[in-house]
Amino acid sequence: MTFSSPNVTILTGAGPHSCVCSGNTYTLTFEATCNSMASFTAFHNNSGNGNDCTISAVGISLPVIWTDFELKKETEDFVRLNWSTAIEVNNDFFEIEYSKNGIDFQSVSTVKGAGNSFEKTDYSYSHVHYFDGIVYYRIKQVDFDGNFSYSEIKEIYSQKEKFFIVSPNPAQETVYISGPQSVVIIHIFDINGNKILTTTSTQIDIRDLETGLYSILIDNGRITQSQQFIKIN
Repeated sequence: MTFSSPNVTILTGAGPHSCVCSGNTYTLTFEATCNSMASFTAFHNNSGNGNDCTISAVGISLPVIWTDFELKKETEDFVRLNWSTAIEVNNDFFEIEYSKNGIDFQSVSTVKGAGNSFEKTDYSYSHVHYFDGIVYYRIKQVDFDGNFSYSEIKEIYSQKEKFFIVSPNPAQETVYISGPQSVVIIHIFDINGNKILTTTSTQIDIRDLETGLYSILIDNGRITQSQQFIKIN
């Protein structure tokens, strides 16, 4: 958009727009990307020197502009999501979602957004998953006013080699870890990937756990392995 004096000629790019003039004030509103609206106001002081317009931008509503989104295997059980934005306006938080089939997604966790930012912002999140094969991820971006949008869907393949056995499964009171490898530390995660227990014992009391699906992550300092088990009453 260009303002030239003293005749105040307004030149704009392509796209729907409207101009309203009131005295020496000229307001141009046009449709930006993703159906958002931007409004620019200029005041002309009639000096005729070609440099007498002041321009302000108001009411700009832009979506989050994604620049990068990638998945990286930290181990066969942990996936790190890395993403970046170039612009954020009114961005409250990101919600991490994953799926087994690329269609039905479930929420894993949330990461706080930058709110309003006009420079590159980097984010990351690590997720423990429970199964072999292809895992799909996407990120839901949520505004302060509740509006939301999605990133593209990314996929990653995981094939786990089993060195430890978790039994019995389902289990009611105790689960046992056995195998040819020595155990250094064991973590138990709930279905949302939250760590709820850490131990070095291969005989684990699970009586205090709620009924449901859990994942055990076993680490011997060289090999990490996860396996699901079901807690029953």
